[in-house]
Amino acid sequence: MMDTTNRTNIRMEGNIMAGKLWANYSYILVFFGLALMASIYFILQMGGGVSYHSIEVQDGDTLWTIAEEYSSDSSMSTDEFIKWVGERNNLSTYTISAGDSLVLPVEKKLGINGDYQYVMNEE
Repeated sequence: MMDTTNRTNIRMEGNIMAGKLWANYSYILVFFGLALMASIYFILQMGGGVSYHSIEVQDGDTLWTIAEEYSSDSSMSTDEFIKWVGERNNLSTYTISAGDSLVLPVEKKLGINGDYQYVMNEE
């Protein structure tokens, strides 16, 4: 009977200590739990995909002038750039008009300085 009483007392002391630990440090555990869930959420939202830059076509713009402006630092030639833009934007012809919105094979602006990261040739 004495052995059972000792085990019960040890169990009760353990529960009391766990309760004190929770009371003293629960905010830390809750904070880390929320931080972990937020991190997982943002990782899933990013999806690992490339987020391309969109532009609005201005008067006088052509696919060739846009390609020359944006493809100079990429591995795509002007022709490859134009072909990519035509396919991704579902253009039936290579004629564009002011006000059209185009997605370009250039990643969205990053950071404060507004530099572009250029997409490498996908093939």
